[in-house]
Amino acid sequence: NGKIVYHYHVQEHAPFTFGCYGPDDDGSLVTVAQCREWYQGCNGVGVTIETSKGKRDYDDWCPCYDAKGSNIGAIVELPVFSSDAILSNKTI
Repeated sequence: NGKIVYHYHVQEHAPFTFGCYGPDDDGSLVTVAQCREWYQGCNGVGVTIETSKGKRDYDDWCPCYDAKGSNIGAIVELPVFSSDAILSNKTI
C-alpha cells in the first residue's frame, strides 16, 4: 500500500540490532579490525558485566563484535574472512 514503515532487524547474539556498517570504500567487506579502528568508542576500555550466564568484558561504546561475540580484546575474525570461505572467480 506504499506505507513507509520504520523497523529494526534483530538477532539472538550481539550486536543484537546492528553493528559496523559496510562495505569498505573499495566495496569489500569490513573486518572486525577495520571496524574497531573506525570507531573511537572501540578503545579497549571496558567494563565487566554479569548476567545469569556469567561475567564477561564489554566495551560499552563499540559496535564491532567478533566471531565469539566479543567487542573487546583480541579479535577472532568472522568466518566469512577465513580462507575456506573465499570463493574463486574461476569460470566453470
